[in-house]
Amino acid sequence: MINSIRNRLLILLLSTLCLFWAFISLAIFDSARHEAEEVYDASLVQSAKNILSLIPQAQSREHLLELKTRLSRIGATTHHKYEVKFSFSVHLPNLDERLQPADTPRFRGQPTDGFQDLTSDDGHLWRVFTMRDPSSGASVWTAESYDVRDELVDEVMQSITLPLIIGIPFLTFIIWFSVGNSLSPLTRVTEEVSSRDPKQLHSIALKDKPREIIPLLRALNYLFKRLEMAFQNERRFTADAAHELRTPLAGIKLQAEVAMLVREEGKRRHALEQIVVGSERAAHMLDQLLALARMDSQDELPLERVDMGHLCREAVELMQPLARRKGIAIDIRVQECRYLVKDFGTSQSPKSTRQRDSRYCPDRPALITTPSRTL
Repeated sequence: MINSIRNRLLILLLSTLCLFWAFISLAIFDSARHEAEEVYDASLVQSAKNILSLIPQAQSREHLLELKTRLSRIGATTHHKYEVKFSFSVHLPNLDERLQPADTPRFRGQPTDGFQDLTSDDGHLWRVFTMRDPSSGASVWTAESYDVRDELVDEVMQSITLPLIIGIPFLTFIIWFSVGNSLSPLTRVTEEVSSRDPKQLHSIALKDKPREIIPLLRALNYLFKRLEMAFQNERRFTADAAHELRTPLAGIKLQAEVAMLVREEGKRRHALEQIVVGSERAAHMLDQLLALARMDSQDELPLERVDMGHLCREAVELMQPLARRKGIAIDIRVQECRYLVKDFGTSQSPKSTRQRDSRYCPDRPALITTPSRTL
């Protein structure tokens, strides 16, 4: 499954996009929380200023009692779900009184000037801002529960991430379709090659093919060319073998018929000797054809060190029967002689030379000597 290019691209693209979305979502979450804190902190400051501006510089106790009564009535009813998450308190040091709604939370710490985070007795975290009026000495603090801010940030994140989550299946389909469409040229090339007849070894056209698969197509075309050359060499070898072996086989057949028909022992023996000579000639010709076929089937043969003296001695041993029939004595004296040559036909050349010498040289002893040399 993972070896599929389509699946690899699909997994890679989706993983990259999901990681990118996760990074963007975290950045948006951090930015939204920071902006929400800035906005709500500014709202706390503005609310504290407004409340402090409404407190008269001099107050009577009758007026304070009336304000407390009104605040208690206001705190008894709510008109918005976030109303209970906002509170304030005003301290009048000249009258030693504190004005605040009935549902004002009690904090585990004492509010100080500026911003601070305090925990209420019920365990909720509040953001508190405190400021004082230097002229009257009155102080006011405004507080807001962090639940409001967290809920706002959560709503922002949901509005961003929900469409992304819903869009993942659609995006997966789009990527899958796009990758499949991009790989369609490779699919067409595969179908073209698989539908070919084994005899169709012509090159694949490179026109209108994607640049990424051009090297693959060139390698395939080179392979087709080599296969075509190998088949041609095979056909040529078959034709050459049939043509070249026809004459020696016909001669062998003729000499066999002569040996069967003649009654004189000398003529029969001569015919049998000619059969042996024809068989050796046919075998030699077949060796040459096989060597030629081997050379055609390989572009470059490996280099190796060959002892030419050893090859010459082997060739002489093979030609001794023919030489003895002609009354030729062959003696070879050769030392170690190594050459770095390609491994083709190294045994054919000495053998061909010995055959020509034994076939055409006069009936007398022959001595072959080679100098010692190593490369």
